[in-house]
Amino acid sequence: TTPHTPPHIPSVPPLTTPKNMMLRYTFPRSTTATSTARRCFGMRRKEPLIQNIDSSLLPSTDDTIQPGSYYSPPSELPSDPDAYVRRPVTSASTVQLTASTTEVDTGYEPSMSGTLSTLDTCAIASDGSGVVHGRYGTLTSEQVSGIPLEYLSLLHSAAEGAAAVRTLAGNGSGTVLVYGATQASALATVQLASSAGNAVLAVVCGQHSSNEEAVDLVKGFAKHPGTAITEEYAMKKKSFGDLVSAISVGEEVVPDDKEQMIVDFRANVKEYFEKYQVDENLPTIGEEELEQNFSSEKYALFKNQFKIRGSQLLRGSVPSGPKFDPPSLLESMLASNESSLLKDHPSVEADAHSEEPYELPVFGSATSIPSLSKEEVGGPIVGAVIAVTPTLATACAAVQKAGKSLRAQAEALQYLTGRQRNAYAAATNVVNTAKAAGKEVLIVGGSLPGFKSVEVTDEDVSTALNAMRIEDNSNMSALNFFIQVFRANDFQSYADYAIHKATEPLSGPREKIVTK
Repeated sequence: TTPHTPPHIPSVPPLTTPKNMMLRYTFPRSTTATSTARRCFGMRRKEPLIQNIDSSLLPSTDDTIQPGSYYSPPSELPSDPDAYVRRPVTSASTVQLTASTTEVDTGYEPSMSGTLSTLDTCAIASDGSGVVHGRYGTLTSEQVSGIPLEYLSLLHSAAEGAAAVRTLAGNGSGTVLVYGATQASALATVQLASSAGNAVLAVVCGQHSSNEEAVDLVKGFAKHPGTAITEEYAMKKKSFGDLVSAISVGEEVVPDDKEQMIVDFRANVKEYFEKYQVDENLPTIGEEELEQNFSSEKYALFKNQFKIRGSQLLRGSVPSGPKFDPPSLLESMLASNESSLLKDHPSVEADAHSEEPYELPVFGSATSIPSLSKEEVGGPIVGAVIAVTPTLATACAAVQKAGKSLRAQAEALQYLTGRQRNAYAAATNVVNTAKAAGKEVLIVGGSLPGFKSVEVTDEDVSTALNAMRIEDNSNMSALNFFIQVFRANDFQSYADYAIHKATEPLSGPREKIVTK
């Protein structure tokens, strides 16, 4: 009897392992990755090991030297009749998800059901002339050359990203805001917009924001000065607005008011002594003495003592002797002459004038805080792209159903889950920021009430195909996706397992692709 080979349940490898990629491709961790030459045992030396060696001693490059009569070529190894031979891949399909309107999962989110898509699917033509796509018909061999079949199943998502970038290009280059950056259409938008010279601020939705590796990879796709943030950060209106301003306009370093620093310190000292005056060991310092004798030079010296103490603690070299007592230190400084203090500590004034990042100097120029130069800023906001996620779609539908009353909308949001409210708050901040700049908001990966969805043209399909093509010289493509492949051509149950993995809560950022 032939032993039965049970189907193996595929594990979920890390995002960057080759098993998780398609065929022969592994996407880079960042867009600035460089190819690395690999050495092997058969690599030739650039120079002969022995100089001026007799050529007759070198291996022959032709057939003039024949092997001995005893030599015979090795026979082919016998094949194992029980070995499993993988079947060739001829088609690839994505999993189409549908949210239930009546059932909820363990997180009180709408329960998801899935089937293999009949539109986002592709198969090799029977005559080998190209690939037949469920949405775009027959694609010739020239069009799909160098593109993995698994990527072609995501062609519509890539074309939506290309359409969004093309539409926003009418506003010129600048800063593009993207919500739901790990969704296939939004991920394509991030990469294509960044390649077109835009600075992209990508917001990773709450479904994937806890996946640190996915957030880090999206940061790599959004070239500097663009970056990626989580949904939880985008919810904070002030923080999100400040970040958008820093990327699009740049940060202005405001000079420090040195005199105000001294005034604030004196006020803090006064409050400190008033609160802890019951302490018998606390020295007595009068308000008038503090106003007259505590100058900026003494303040610089007082700060420097904390800097020295901090360095000692970090090095673990705290000297023996009296403990570090700031109130007594302040009292001794008030009783001393500032010129003698600076003479005893000549490095204080020099350190205060040095431009050390994140240092608040008492003397000299303003703090040297690293910021973007005029050449590095992203430029004005050119628009926003919102990817439809299940949580965002549910929240928008509830608000739309509540009507135009702000109170009714607020009450509708209160009956939603925390994830749905977070998605609505983050996406609303992205939308309002773009509208405040007078730019349009585009929807990819579905539709939302009150917004315009992108319209894909033949030009966008061609752009997407060119971006997905793996170059022979670099073995890389300009457009990458997070995917997990289930080979249902080997085990039919893998198709059902792919649907199960795609419909479970928090299924991860990988697109589930089924091959047959």
